[in-house]
Amino acid sequence: MKKVLPFVLFWIVNSLFLYLASVVYPFKFVLGNFRFSMLSATIWAGLWITVLGWLAIWLIGKLKIKLSGVAQMFISYWIVNAAAVWITARLATITGFGIFSFWWAIGLGLILNIVQSAVWKLGKFEM
Repeated sequence: MKKVLPFVLFWIVNSLFLYLASVVYPFKFVLGNFRFSMLSATIWAGLWITVLGWLAIWLIGKLKIKLSGVAQMFISYWIVNAAAVWITARLATITGFGIFSFWWAIGLGLILNIVQSAVWKLGKFEM
């Protein structure tokens, strides 16, 4: 149960910020396609980003890569989030989420990283 709550919170936050990104920058982030409505694409793409992020963190742990220091952790999670956004967008027919370019994935990855850090600190979760 300790892992479920942060996962669900990250899923909600990721979905919310995907939606906000598509509203603020509608020509850079697209939610919905022939398969998914905007709402279902928001939820589904948020889940994909969350799952890919958690899989990457799990892999980092399995490979025993030590992330020491706040800056190293921040940059590592930023890369993970940006990659998760980009991969999810590349699978647009499956996820319902599209993105204009990789640079926008880096920017959204940074925003997701900041918000996820805040959720993690406010929730006082442990790895």
